[in-house]
This record gives sequence, structure tokens and C-alpha cells, in this order.
Amino acid sequence: MKVWSIFYGNLSLNQGPTTHFSELTKGLVQAAVDITGYAPALGRYAGPHKDKLHIKYTWTLNIPFIRVVVYDLVLFFRLLFTFPKPDIFYVRAAYFSFFAPLLAKLCRRKLVLEINGFVVDDVISKGWPKPLHWISINCEKFLHSIADASICVSATIAKAVHDTFSVPEQKLFALENGVNIEHFRPLDKKACRAELGFAPDIDCIGYVGCFTGWDGIEHIVRALPEIQKDFPQTKVLLVGDGEQKSFVESEVKKLGLEKEVIFTGYAPYRDLPKYLNVFTVAVAPYGGSDSIQTRNKKGGLSSLKCKEYISSGLPVIAADISGVDYINNLAGFVIPQGDTKALAERVKLLLGDAALREKFSLAGREYAVQNCSWQNVASKTKEIFIEVLKSNGYKNG
Repeated sequence: MKVWSIFYGNLSLNQGPTTHFSELTKGLVQAAVDITGYAPALGRYAGPHKDKLHIKYTWTLNIPFIRVVVYDLVLFFRLLFTFPKPDIFYVRAAYFSFFAPLLAKLCRRKLVLEINGFVVDDVISKGWPKPLHWISINCEKFLHSIADASICVSATIAKAVHDTFSVPEQKLFALENGVNIEHFRPLDKKACRAELGFAPDIDCIGYVGCFTGWDGIEHIVRALPEIQKDFPQTKVLLVGDGEQKSFVESEVKKLGLEKEVIFTGYAPYRDLPKYLNVFTVAVAPYGGSDSIQTRNKKGGLSSLKCKEYISSGLPVIAADISGVDYINNLAGFVIPQGDTKALAERVKLLLGDAALREKFSLAGREYAVQNCSWQNVASKTKEIFIEVLKSNGYKNG
């Protein structure tokens, strides 16, 4: 089985899409799939197992609005003259993606989409003009009309795609994101704190990820004064970077918490487990933008960071987006989006109860190991590919 995996983002960024692409590609290679990845030459992947991934980069203009279109068009002509053609074009749907997916149909090959949410929501979150919303929606509609199958990262997204675009249910497959359970694992907390320079006697409320408009990181900052009333030694540790970092920093200054909130900036993927094991409690507050509210109503998402949290043996507090229900009372708590009071109350409950933290830690780790490995996701993805190819008389092996 030969697959071309088409990615539209910047693989040098330590974000969820990069993790998904790299981990799934590695898993498919291990499952004996002949897979080649294509990505924009905005930055090259430098994460783990990079030598095992066959990635080719294509030139584009790094300009908002047109970056994806230029890449998509250049890639179209590159792939048009690349032989032999694959059995499957596997495309992570992006705003304004059109030409490369169309090539799959022109070459009479199977087109499988990867759907992580409604693409237009990303356009809305960037504050782009409404005409671009219309273009994005219609590109997404076109992709679904020509695709042979779509792999959605949650059952609710699959249903939403069916309801919105009238995609037949037999063409939709629900398959949640995974986690590298060997990389993200419980470590010695004292050793991690000593290595990274954190005091051993403080509690850290932590977040890891990209600073976007829908992650709601500001809610952690706003909850901290209430938490410190009962646990004055508590700090907030924010690991990552992104377009909303300046906004979060302004919230910190407004509340006079410059010494209480620690920004680490970008952290290499290899070091993330160490930072996670500094945390006492991990949070995924989500909310803070119209985009996430719209996305949640349409079907939510499969939170990569929550999988990484539980795999690392952390008690978790997450906002009630669709797709995190498994956390509630198993590995932590699910609270209403934007509810700073509930966030503070749940954090204080966990800080004051070491036995409860241990219970959630063990149960979350066990759940991740049993249900969430990327190799498991890759094996199921291969099974979907085989099913899609059956109509062409494809025989496995």
C-alpha cells in the first residue's frame, strides 16, 4: 500500500498538528505502509524519529491568506509529475486546500481526508474577513464531495460533518487522536524540578501547548488569586508560545501576578515530559473565543494535550468541550468553559487531597496505555485505508 500524506502546516512548530502528523506517520511506517509526507517548506520537522519519516518539502509564500493556496497549487504540479502515483492521497483538511486533493480524483486514486474540526473555525479565530469564511466553507464542502472517506477525530465531529455536508455515514470513520505512551510517562517529580530549576516545595498549575484564542489560557491566570487564598505557594506554569501569548501576559500584568505566573516559552518536544512532571495539576481550560464555542457545538475536538496529561500521570481539569468526557472522575474533572470559579474550586480540591491526585494519576495513565497509543491509532487507520481500497480490488499484503 502506497500513501501520500499531505500536510498544510509548519512542521517546525511544536503544536498538535505536528504531533499528529509525525506520530501517525511513524505508526503507519511501523505498520508496513509505504508512506511519503508532503509539507510546506516553512520549517522542517526536527522532532523524534525524524529519520524514520520520509518527508518532502514544497516551496510556498509565507503570507497569510495565500500561503496555503500557493503551496497547494505548487504541490499540485509537483505531484502531477511524480511517479508512481500512490494508492491513497491522505489529506489533512486545511482552509483553502483544493488542488492537491483534486489531483487524487484526476489520477483516479482514493482520497481520504483527516478531519480535526470544521476548517472555517480556524479562519474565524484568525479574524479574517467574512468573504474568506465563505471560501473556506465551500472548499471544505468541495473536499467532502470528492473524498472517498473521512477520518474524524471524534464521533461528534463525524456526526456534525454528516449533518452539515450530507456526507454518507459509511464514508465517515471516527478515530480519536493518540499519545506516545513511551514518551509521555510519569517521571520522578523531584528530579524533573531540580533539572529544570523549579523549587521542590511549590505547587504548579500547568498548561502545555500553543497559545491560541480558543485555548482559554487566561482563565488559569484569573483563577490564581482565588487559589492562592488557600494555597499561597501555588504558581502557574505556562509552557509554549503562540499568537495569544501577549494577551495572556497582559492579563498577568493587569492582576499583578508577574512573579506568580511563569512563562517558559517554546520547549522542545523531547523536554515536554519533564515539564509535565513538574506540574501538580494540569489544566486544559479551553474557551475564550467564538471559534471554540462554535466548534464545540458542531462536534468539539480530540484534545491532544489532555491525552499527554493523563499519559504522564497527571490529574487533569478540562473545560467541557466535546471529546474530554472520559476525564471526568476518572483522571480529573470537567468544568464549564470560562467558569473561573469552578476552575479555582477544583484546583483547590486537588491540591488539598494527595490521595485523590494519586487515584486520578494511576487511573489516567492506565486509560492512556490501554486506549490511546499512537500505534493503536495507526493500525486502525491502516484498516480504514484497506477498507477504502477494497472497491478497487486491493488485496492486503
